[in-house]
Amino acid sequence: MKGSNKHPKNLTAKPKSDDETIDREKECRYCRQSIRSDAKVCQHCGNHQNKFCQHFRIEHVGLLASIIMVFIALSQLKEAREERVAADEALTRAREAAATAISAKTNTQAVYKNTKELALTLVKIVYCQTVTKREIGTERDKAATRKIQDELDKLLTTFFPDSNDLTAFVSDLEDDLPAKND
Repeated sequence: MKGSNKHPKNLTAKPKSDDETIDREKECRYCRQSIRSDAKVCQHCGNHQNKFCQHFRIEHVGLLASIIMVFIALSQLKEAREERVAADEALTRAREAAATAISAKTNTQAVYKNTKELALTLVKIVYCQTVTKREIGTERDKAATRKIQDELDKLLTTFFPDSNDLTAFVSDLEDDLPAKND
């Protein structure tokens, strides 16, 4: 039923005369055709009769949304570039640190080797100067050995604060010492 949704006063309304219909019409702002006075959109040209709404058509909303998306994309592009630059700088610093670490490792190994050779040479010189073959096993030999051991311990703890490195070094050093002749 079409009439069930209408207000009761509309059911009793008289049919409008031609004069009333003409009075209730207006002219379209754009095409100048006659349209109903309460019409929001012209049925002839399709233009909205409200000036404000006329400028916001569906096409305009799509264009506005596209412009907003372009600005968002540009903003994200700027952020991505800044993050890439920061990542490149971090990578450069990491590469420099790796090169420095490799250089330090190489230098440390060279110092370790030179220290080992120096300690071994010093021990040999001191041992050979203080103890003759006839004195091996005597009190003088034991005192010289203690003196050498004390000096070597001081030197080694200075160069090798880590006890594991010190133990490995001493083990290598003892293997290289000359054997005592009885």
